[in-house]
Amino acid sequence: MKKLLFLTITIGLFYGVSCFASGGYKIKSIANRNIDKATGDIAKTISGWIEAESYGWYAVNKAPSISSEFDSDVKRTGRLTLKLSTTDITGRNYTVWGASREPSTTEPLSSLTKYAIPIKSSNTYKINLYAKTNNVNTNAAKFGFRVYNNAGTRNDTVSSASNALSGTQDWTLLTKNFISGSSDAWLTIFPQIEVGNISDAWFDVNSIQITSVANYQSKVLNRY
Repeated sequence: MKKLLFLTITIGLFYGVSCFASGGYKIKSIANRNIDKATGDIAKTISGWIEAESYGWYAVNKAPSISSEFDSDVKRTGRLTLKLSTTDITGRNYTVWGASREPSTTEPLSSLTKYAIPIKSSNTYKINLYAKTNNVNTNAAKFGFRVYNNAGTRNDTVSSASNALSGTQDWTLLTKNFISGSSDAWLTIFPQIEVGNISDAWFDVNSIQITSVANYQSKVLNRY
C-alpha cells in the first residue's frame, strides 16, 4: 500500500527553516537566517554580503549598475524584503542564498555545507517565493536555483528557474518543481533581475517555502 508523505520546509528567514509532516509534526530544523534583524535600507552596489554574512544573502554584480538591499518600505510578511534594482538598462542583478559567490559548475564542499540548503536525493521538491516588480523587462524577474551533489558538482539536468514576471506586478507567486538526482545533496537559490530596464523587484524571502513530496511503502506485519 503506497502513501504520500508531504513535507514542507519553510525557508522563512523570518520564521526559521523547519520541515513538517502533514499534521504539523516537526521533522527537522535546518537553519534560521532572519533578515528582519538586519538594519535595512543599506544598499549594496558591488558583489558581497548584504549587510552581513549572518543574514545569508550574497549580492552578485552580474553587470554594472545594480543595487541590492533589505528594504523596509515594501513588505509582505515581515519587517523587511529583499529588494533588487537595476539602475540603468545594462544592470543585471543576482542575489544568492546558499553560496558566497555566483554558483559555478563546481563548488567546494566546505562552501556547500556552510551556506547551501541540504536536500534529499531522488525527491520531488517545489520552491515557492513571492515577488513584486516595478518596470522590469519582459520575463526579467524570477528566481533560479542550482543543485549539487556531495562532490560539489552541479546537476545541470535539474538546475533551472521559476516562472518570470514582466513590467509592474503586485505580489505574485514564483514557483518551480524539480526532482533531485540520485546523488544530489545541496540547493542554492538566487532571485534575480535581467537586463533591459531601470527597474526594481522585491522578494519576500521571509516566506520562501520548499515542499518535499516523499513516497514511502508502508509495512504490513505478517502475523501467521
